[in-house]
Amino acid sequence: MHDEWEGPKTCARAAVRCRATGLTVEQIEKATDEACMRERIRSKVCESDEDARAIGIAVAEHTEWRRIGYVMGEEGLEVYDPERDPTAVRWAREEQAARLERARGEEAERERRAQARQDRAGELRLDFPLDAETSRRLRAYAAAQGVTPQPPGRPARRARPHHQ
Repeated sequence: MHDEWEGPKTCARAAVRCRATGLTVEQIEKATDEACMRERIRSKVCESDEDARAIGIAVAEHTEWRRIGYVMGEEGLEVYDPERDPTAVRWAREEQAARLERARGEEAERERRAQARQDRAGELRLDFPLDAETSRRLRAYAAAQGVTPQPPGRPARRARPHHQ
């Protein structure tokens, strides 16, 4: 399940990695303790969705500090370097691929909208309220011209020829 705060938590973890870059094991331990304290403080007050979001971010930050400490021990790092963190490297590749996919989707949407604008370029569209008599006369005039007026929000279409 993808929760609505996954993006902010991902950003929080990335921010922790940035802050951790170049820190020693002792500095990472201190930052982990501080993150644990912030998580505890946040978890004592949860009265709104914003509080719940803040708790989720605090948990994500604390978890990331702990993970970085573990990676430093496993990789034998004296200072943290995200390029020597296999998980951070994988996440960076995944985030870059996701950004490229979003950019492709946005470009496709821009092209679709441009094509829709171009398709509508030759249409005459006027939206305004009419009284019943004026509306009846306008419909009769439009029918004589071979078009059908439409309510707002619906595209105009060519009227079908009347066979006699």
